[in-house]
Amino acid sequence: MTPLTISELNARRMRLAIYCTSCGRQRYLRGPFPEAAVIADLAAGMTCTRCRSREVEARAIDRDARTGFWPAEAG
Repeated sequence: MTPLTISELNARRMRLAIYCTSCGRQRYLRGPFPEAAVIADLAAGMTCTRCRSREVEARAIDRDARTGFWPAEAG
């Protein structure tokens, strides 16, 4: 499967979020990020602002198919 880029994320009208696997906090991110940047690679060097863990991942988030709303931020 081809890695998802910022350009594709924008074309699909999705949002970019960072998720901490240690404490479960999720926050939406805003750029600017290069259009060719790969979503999975963006978390490198990032730290959770709540627990300071480096165990974070960047995720592409889509609206809830049933409600049409964006998932709420956790934490």
